[in-house]
Amino acid sequence: MRYRIRIPDDVYGKHVPGEKKGYCGANEFDIAPCEGVLNPGHDQRLQVDFVPTNIGRYDKQLVVDVHGVGEAILTVPLTAKCIVPAIELTTPELDFKRTFIHHHYTLKAILKNPDDHPAKYEIMDAEDEDSNGIKFSSSCPKSVIQPHSTVDVPITIEATRLDDLHRSIFFKIIGSQQPPLELLLYCVGEGPVLSISSPHIDFGVIGVLKKSSLPLVLTNESSIPANFECILERANQAYKVTPRSGTLEPQQKLDLDVSVFLSDNVRFSDNLTILVEDSSSHSVSLVAVGQGPTIVATPEISSVMDLGPLFSSRPVYYRFQLQNKGKRRQVLYWTVDGIKPTKKHNVKLAKEPAPPRPTFTVSPNKLVIEPNSSEEITIHGFSNTAGAVKQKLLCQALIGKALAKKQCTKWICLHSSLIPSSASLKRA
Repeated sequence: MRYRIRIPDDVYGKHVPGEKKGYCGANEFDIAPCEGVLNPGHDQRLQVDFVPTNIGRYDKQLVVDVHGVGEAILTVPLTAKCIVPAIELTTPELDFKRTFIHHHYTLKAILKNPDDHPAKYEIMDAEDEDSNGIKFSSSCPKSVIQPHSTVDVPITIEATRLDDLHRSIFFKIIGSQQPPLELLLYCVGEGPVLSISSPHIDFGVIGVLKKSSLPLVLTNESSIPANFECILERANQAYKVTPRSGTLEPQQKLDLDVSVFLSDNVRFSDNLTILVEDSSSHSVSLVAVGQGPTIVATPEISSVMDLGPLFSSRPVYYRFQLQNKGKRRQVLYWTVDGIKPTKKHNVKLAKEPAPPRPTFTVSPNKLVIEPNSSEEITIHGFSNTAGAVKQKLLCQALIGKALAKKQCTKWICLHSSLIPSSASLKRA
């Protein structure tokens, strides 16, 4: 015998997703099984679940239809009186305090049922979008509150902007004619917290025309990613930062490489600003003092040059290109240590012998080199006398608008051994 169980005036016969086969759900009545085949001499136990949605008395009929025989072959009266317990929301507000934006936080709201009958709740608009900067959801948007018990309802929020935020959500008690229970949600939306190892980087006194680096450590102390960007106040200055931008994951550290390349022997200062998305920025002062000359020779001129054996009475020449890699105009003055520059000699008034002639000289002995340009100098060597020679060439410079000459840190000490040439031997 094939049968079907139904309740007139109620939606029946619809399969409820997730339930076992043969379970029919309705608006208020659930029958299991609601249909089937009954073999001869057998019986079938039915279960009727009733979840009323209205206050008042229910008078219904449960009817049995038999396939091929007729409808409503059997009827069973169903009666009930529906009441709704007065449910209390014991946590009328939830304060999540300071929360990182786009990060989930969960607290529990408590519903209390002091009555002898169960009640059913449902969160209204549980899938609501962002409202006043707060998104919310619940892993238990609806359930039954048993008599004389409480239910902890998890409420999860996500702040979507920076500010003091608040919004309301509502609990609907099924069948109740009272207004829904209001729950207030509060939080303070915060961005990431990024810290720096120092607000000041001092390179001290460093050599010019070479790169120097120091680390600056960034630490993300928050539970959300932190996007940052580094900006130097003075564009095209001596300082560089690597990387210029990036993202730090929660609790991650990153070493920024702060480097400087000085092109003058003066003080260089700059300010590094680290912008953090949805958070406050950081400022780091940068200071370095250059030291050393910015004139570069090609080929390189060492402080001590050993020229080896040379013939006397024969001139020798050594040519060099001097490049000004600084940012200021420079005037170079070359002199021989211990020998004053020669002046016009008045034969009539001269009572002292002329100063000795140096073996090595620089031509020109005065040289103007503009920034990022080059000039050539020549070191001349000549002597009629054989023997060991040691001579020091000194260089002074007027840099930029300076009024006083500045001694270059590098000087040239020339060593040579002059041997008699064939010409000097003939004269002897």
